[in-house]
Amino acid sequence: MLSTFKSIRIGLMVGIGGGIPNLESGHDIRLGDIVVSTPSGMFGGVKQYDFGKTTAGGVFEPQGYLNPPPRVLLNAVNKIKTKHIRKPSDVPKILREMEENNPFMVEPHQGGPSYLHQGSDNDRLFQTRYQHKEGAKTCDECDQE
Repeated sequence: MLSTFKSIRIGLMVGIGGGIPNLESGHDIRLGDIVVSTPSGMFGGVKQYDFGKTTAGGVFEPQGYLNPPPRVLLNAVNKIKTKHIRKPSDVPKILREMEENNPFMVEPHQGGPSYLHQGSDNDRLFQTRYQHKEGAKTCDECDQE
């Protein structure tokens, strides 16, 4: 990629991570949340959970960390943090403007998707031990409790 596009300075890897609620730290990270990691001490910002060893006590100890992000990205994250501390988020305003300026994104046109929030009724979470109906493509028949 870098050899073809000479102007690229930074590459970001974006993916889907598992939601890991953590009641002890107060960080309740769920699937769909956006998480931006920053380095701290010897920790580069991204833990590599697939590289490590399990001790005799059954505790997993990571053996490596990925390199920290470039300084330009860390500066951008700090700028965003500062902005959000000083004033409310612009996201609701941006979404309202999107709705006003792009009505086909709000009301599906010719079978196209709607980009509005689908409502909390569509955010169905299940315990990891829940047995879904075998072969089902949706959770319409699953126990919502």
